[in-house]
Amino acid sequence: KADSLTARKLENDINRNIAALEQRGQDIEDKLKALDDKTKAYIQHHMDDTKSSLNAQAKELYDLSYDLGMDVLVEVHDAQELERAAALNPQIVGVNNRNLKSLAVDVQNSYDLYENIPDNTLKIAESGISDPETIKNLRKFGYDGSLIGESLMRPDYIGAALCHLLS
Repeated sequence: KADSLTARKLENDINRNIAALEQRGQDIEDKLKALDDKTKAYIQHHMDDTKSSLNAQAKELYDLSYDLGMDVLVEVHDAQELERAAALNPQIVGVNNRNLKSLAVDVQNSYDLYENIPDNTLKIAESGISDPETIKNLRKFGYDGSLIGESLMRPDYIGAALCHLLS
């Protein structure tokens, strides 16, 4: 009987701990969602700021970074951002295929914006690149490189995932 009671008590303790962990996980998930919502609102607020102010700030930061000997990648998400970026005369432009409003990813964005990137600019395609065929197609189209993140962060064996992408 004592063993049976101890086993039931242990089982109850385990179940309480599991429930507590599940609740903590939900609390953390709720906090992350709230933080994500605040981050999106912050980004949107700054995207809606006056264009001339943003352009002046961007130019100042770009020039300072360049003067400090840094390589500066100017990231754009759409044609309007690319137009503003062109005013900086950047050496490197990254086309991010993630729509910041919907968070949807579409590699077609890199193809759509390519023609408007100045010829003398290093062109980098970013986001949504998860297979060797996409990398090959972007290279053939004229992109100089790809920024790959998520497809290398998810697998257990990053080396194998990288070998797959480079195959």
